Amino acid sequence: MSDTLKIKPINLSLRMMLASLLMASPLASMAAPPAGSPYVADDQESYVEDETGQAIGTVNMIMCIMSSLRPDQMVNAGDYAAMIDKNRCESNKSTEGNDAPDYIRAVVNSSRTSDTEPMNARVWLENREDDGTEVPISVRVRLNAGPAAGLPYGDFRLDYGAPPMPGQSEALMQGYLQANASGVSFVESGRWSGTPEVTQLSLQSDGGDTGHGALRYPVWGTSGSRTVTFGYNATHFRRNDGSNDRCFTRSLAAAKTSVWRYGLYDEVTGARIDRNSGFPFRVSTPHGMEHGYIGYHGLSAPPNAMGQLVTGATIERESHDGSTTQYTLVRNGGKLMRHAMRRRPLAEADGLRFEVWADPTWPGITQQVANQQVAMAWDEQSQSFIIKGVMQCDQNGCRFSDLDTPISIAGSAMATAAPYGLFGHSPQLNGQMHIPATAMADSSLLFNFRASTLVAPGELSAGTSLYCVSGCPTPAGLAQLASSGSSADPFEGTAFAYEPVAAGAVVAYQMNADGVLTLAGNPVVYGGTAQGLEGTNHMWGVQTGRLVTDMSALECAPSAGQFCAHRADELDVYYTWETGPHPWNGYAGARDGQGNLVAFEAPLRVNWQVPADTGSYGEFAGRSLVLEYSGFGDLHGLPSYCVNPANNAQVPCGTPNSRWVPRLSIPFDPVAGAVTVEGGSTRYLVKWLNREVRFSPDAPNACVGIALGNLATLPSTASLVNPSDAASEAYIGPKPAVTDAPRVIDGVVQD
Repeated sequence: MSDTLKIKPINLSLRMMLASLLMASPLASMAAPPAGSPYVADDQESYVEDETGQAIGTVNMIMCIMSSLRPDQMVNAGDYAAMIDKNRCESNKSTEGNDAPDYIRAVVNSSRTSDTEPMNARVWLENREDDGTEVPISVRVRLNAGPAAGLPYGDFRLDYGAPPMPGQSEALMQGYLQANASGVSFVESGRWSGTPEVTQLSLQSDGGDTGHGALRYPVWGTSGSRTVTFGYNATHFRRNDGSNDRCFTRSLAAAKTSVWRYGLYDEVTGARIDRNSGFPFRVSTPHGMEHGYIGYHGLSAPPNAMGQLVTGATIERESHDGSTTQYTLVRNGGKLMRHAMRRRPLAEADGLRFEVWADPTWPGITQQVANQQVAMAWDEQSQSFIIKGVMQCDQNGCRFSDLDTPISIAGSAMATAAPYGLFGHSPQLNGQMHIPATAMADSSLLFNFRASTLVAPGELSAGTSLYCVSGCPTPAGLAQLASSGSSADPFEGTAFAYEPVAAGAVVAYQMNADGVLTLAGNPVVYGGTAQGLEGTNHMWGVQTGRLVTDMSALECAPSAGQFCAHRADELDVYYTWETGPHPWNGYAGARDGQGNLVAFEAPLRVNWQVPADTGSYGEFAGRSLVLEYSGFGDLHGLPSYCVNPANNAQVPCGTPNSRWVPRLSIPFDPVAGAVTVEGGSTRYLVKWLNREVRFSPDAPNACVGIALGNLATLPSTASLVNPSDAASEAYIGPKPAVTDAPRVIDGVVQD
């Protein structure tokens, strides 16, 4: 089949179309696995991230999802199903830590009658919003030609739309994206707030390296809109919003980049490294056959299927030959995590961020951060802890907001103020951590951090006792929390029990045969709703303090008869129990026909030695970071920061309209871009797969002579058609009933 027609141009978001604005930057020659191996051959996609792209989030997400459906590799394969982790196409949140996937399903048909005819694709996307609302989206694509002389963006049209919400007569949203010799046009009309909200964009190439365009988009929460005009030449990009006329250099060397997806590869063969982290399934419900995904991180399924997905339910794993394998679902209202000890000198944590609860007795603490979750770091040069940010929560979730003036606390002073040490979580070490007072006073001494893994039912035998001194929820406390919300204390007074307690105050839990933590035979499980926790400190769930299997290990001193929570941090292993209303707060697993639990692989923990280049890696240069690899494309744990989309400058997180981006990028290089499995010597090569490029500002006079676009060229809504509307000429028909196993999962065609 001819290479002249590929779907790749429409795989890319409109932001990626601006990738043509990048100046060339050849890859360095390097010794690597054989040519033709996945390490060498796998595509790398770069796109320009700009305010103009941020304004068209819906189409960006749809087209990101399109790239994960791989219609280019499934031409004339008939109707097929695909699974996509929706989180991968949401590039506005921190990548620190390991986010559980949120899989959605699509049915796709990609066809072409001959090499000289257009390629057509129809997509029925089983989309749902974060609150669980089902918003199916239909997409129609016609690709006539790929990029060529006179067609800088190719020749195609993509139409998409969603039906009206219940009780409404107007479509929830519809839009189109079109490219041809005249340039690019984009229009979207949505009713997300109940009233029409229209976004329009035009982009014209003037030939060669010059072009111009215009954008109008609604300002969220208001009835107004914002307009932007822009233009570019061979070296620069100019953008004007009516108040600010900004100039940016197109030089890739001067730009900032952030990578969103990586792959790991065998360093000799160049083969992809993947993980047996889960599988897609189907389940019969009163609404018909529904599809979901189960794996190490738990369960992902449409909201109307969750009521059927209870312990004992039958789910079916599908194979491509049409056969199915039945499994029995296991679900618990909580999950047990094992935390295994790792150690480093505190000096080697220089600059690595960790998150702790700020005690008001710490020296120099301010009212702004006292009794708050804070982000801080050890500074080896000054031998001090630096508090850099404070957690702030609202209806959109919780995030750290940078302090205007960081707070510095000398290590020796902190050792006196916190004699039991600092307890918290480190995103860059991917686990819980404890810095003892001895290490605060002498940074050459060791601190502890933890590798966390899920404990499946049965790994701790029924009747195993787990002892708790601090942060010990009770069934009665959780029941009170479910009924009274913020006025209840699920820990019943043990939340911060760091002082010695008598043996009678130690809470003794037991594991039951189903892998559920119990107290006096009653499950330690939250039975309320997510709405009942809104506005409380437990909106994301409830977690215990450290749990140990040997009560004597918590004794403050031998034969003292008193017990201290901090003693758990001296052990090689301790546990925590988590419960709550969200799917990720509980355990989900599958038993095969013999009653054995399927062994899903935990994320692979690897160490990356950051190159000693302060110009590229700043304060992290030369440090060793612990990352987690959940499967191809999913590498988490790199530090993040926030940028202002208007000028691409770094800003304090919490600044209005700011967005999270990965702060460091692992280079595509067999030496600097290699990682080592934690605790071993196995090395893997890393290749970035998808990255954004943010232009750097330049002096205004560098953009003199660059013509801006004209708002009069913006396309109208008159040519909108809705592929989900049976009365529309663009209607793609009802969703086909595809019962076969997904042929594509997160962009990877399944064998």
